[in-house]
Amino acid sequence: MTVAHRLRTLVAAVTALAAPLVLAPVALADTATPESPAGPASHAIDNIYRAVIGTTMVIFILVGGWLIYSAIRFRARPGRQIEPPQVQEQGSCCSIRRSRARSKRSCCCR
Repeated sequence: MTVAHRLRTLVAAVTALAAPLVLAPVALADTATPESPAGPASHAIDNIYRAVIGTTMVIFILVGGWLIYSAIRFRARPGRQIEPPQVQEQGSCCSIRRSRARSKRSCCCR
């Protein structure tokens, strides 16, 4: 992959992510909540609703960012071993049970 191709891909990705964020407030035009709450109770409900939406958006962006980071960081690459080496523990309870079962002794640990 050439540098120019990578640059075009990066610009396209940034544009695809930034355009909805920039254009969303104009398109929604405050349709999720009332523009002017009528009383103090509806004003309090509106404030709580906005706090919940804000918190949810922050969590969504953090999880999405972490997912994208992990997908890029840990992607399969040529020459990289995909499966980790299988390691058998020595001296664990399971290996002791197997060795006792092989020698026809009874196992006292559970």
